[in-house]
Amino acid sequence: MLVDSINHPKPAASTEGSVLGPFHTHDAPTLPNGGIMSDDEADSSGHYDVQRQDREAPSERALFIRGDPYESSDAVFGVKKSLVVSLDKVDEVTSSEFQVQEATWLLRYDFVLVSEEETLALRDHNAVAALRDLGLTHLKLVDHLPVPELD
Repeated sequence: MLVDSINHPKPAASTEGSVLGPFHTHDAPTLPNGGIMSDDEADSSGHYDVQRQDREAPSERALFIRGDPYESSDAVFGVKKSLVVSLDKVDEVTSSEFQVQEATWLLRYDFVLVSEEETLALRDHNAVAALRDLGLTHLKLVDHLPVPELD
């Protein structure tokens, strides 16, 4: 999680990142209740469906359900408090609008994403500040890495 927070800093108002998925795709199939939703097999080149060239990169965001037994101990996904959410139930109005059964579990969450450019700019800003705090004022960033100033 430390490496993730250093390499992928986010502005305060954005959704925190997580180390892994879920890997959402817009063409995910609709599955029946109890259907198997994990496709953990790679293709013949060793790539998973979300890694193919014709796919956009996954956003690598994850939410964690409040009260889950692993809410405070998931070492793989590194649960962050800001990503722990509560579920509601679909009310009559929402049921009618989206044609789902009343009392179905409902998750409402607004993801606030940042562009790669915003993340890189913030990472560079943080790196320069850290170098300055260490007294390393003779360094500059080239391709986001510190190198000595030669002049």
